[in-house]
Amino acid sequence: MARLRDWIKTIWGRTRTRKPRRGIKGILFSLIRIIVFSYLGLAAVLFFFQRHLVYFPDRELEGTPDDFHLRYESVRFQAADGVELHGWFVPAAASRGTVLFCHGNAGNISRRLASIYLFNSLELDVLIFDYRGFGQSQG
Repeated sequence: MARLRDWIKTIWGRTRTRKPRRGIKGILFSLIRIIVFSYLGLAAVLFFFQRHLVYFPDRELEGTPDDFHLRYESVRFQAADGVELHGWFVPAAASRGTVLFCHGNAGNISRRLASIYLFNSLELDVLIFDYRGFGQSQG
């Protein structure tokens, strides 16, 4: 037991009663080390949770163009790899052109009804679809 006590004393050093004072270089080095490790930690969190921080899919449809008294056709089509996507085609009474509406990274097509109504009132056909995992699209 005495040997173990002597060994611990030599490792930890009994003569050291207080820490040596750090100069401005030591403080600067500690500050830089904290900043670097904080940055690396934040980068790791962003890397591993990037999908959850960017995409906010919503599976439930809150309404249809019928709510705005618009004629529409529910369409389904396949992506190149076979995944089935869902969308709506909303024809205008006197069409001047067609808008392909890609709605963004949050919600689904039912949250874009006001925009669909606006395009339709400008006499434009609208084709809007949900991405994979959004609304009624697979994925």
